[in-house]
Amino acid sequence: MRGGEPDLVVTDRIYWRVPVVLTLPGHGSVGSVGTIDVDVETGQLHVTPELIAEIQQRATDLADRRTSS
Repeated sequence: MRGGEPDLVVTDRIYWRVPVVLTLPGHGSVGSVGTIDVDVETGQLHVTPELIAEIQQRATDLADRRTSS
């Protein structure tokens, strides 16, 4: 997985929303499997164990679909 092109999000806080892109050898970029927000002032990632688990599950599902076809 790698980070994609971030979008600047302005709400009560300002942060970068970075897409998480699944890549596979021989297939290149397969698709987005989630996003991670990064605080512009502190650089702190806004992630939870649940978010990581969701991203991992989406990546597994997408890789399974891509490699079985």
